[in-house]
This record gives sequence, structure tokens and C-alpha cells, in this order.
Amino acid sequence: MNRPKDLPSDLVGKSFVFDYDEFAVEVKYLSKDRFSWTQVRGPSAGSKGKQSFGGVTIRPNLYFLWWREKDQSVLTQVVDLAGKCVHTTWSAPGKDIANFKGRISALTAARARGAREGA
Repeated sequence: MNRPKDLPSDLVGKSFVFDYDEFAVEVKYLSKDRFSWTQVRGPSAGSKGKQSFGGVTIRPNLYFLWWREKDQSVLTQVVDLAGKCVHTTWSAPGKDIANFKGRISALTAARARGAREGA
């Protein structure tokens, strides 16, 4: 994967919930090129994994990210922290391109513990 020099290192250590209405995903940026995710609501709730990604900072709090999943699907994402929205495009071989718009909320450590404990 092409790794630009200006990957969004200011995301490292931050966690968010991307709420797409029909499903929601917790995302934690582990490093400037790796994140973990857990689907917390929706048809695949409980699914989780870690993913390598590429990306660039467009301007402060606005990022363009991309990655290829194990099934060869390609995802792109515009993460707008200031506007609290995320735009995701998913493309899989032999399938139509799908796009999703969601809301972003920061995930604090206490909130993450509460969600895992069912609070």
C-alpha cells in the first residue's frame, strides 16, 4: 500500500464511534497506519478486527483515509472531526459501489468501559 509521508499521526490514540444509523462502529487509531474497529450495533454487531490503512491530512481535523480488506474490498473515508461526520465508500469486486454517511462522536475511556459493560 502506498504510504504518504503525511499520514494523520494526530489521530493516534483517539477513539470514535462512527454512527451510520443502520450500524455503528467503534474505531481506535492505534498508530499512524493501523486502527482497530468493533461493530457495536447492526447486522454484524460484535465483529471486530485490526486494519492497516493509508491516509492524508487535508487540513486540521479533516482526513482522507483508504484501505483494502481481506476480501479485497476497497474502502475510502473522509473523516471530518470538526463537522462530526464521516463519509465512507465501499467497493468490492463484482459488486456495486456503496456509500455511507455517518455521525462521529468521540469515545472517552469511561464511555468505552460502559458500552462494554452494557451500561
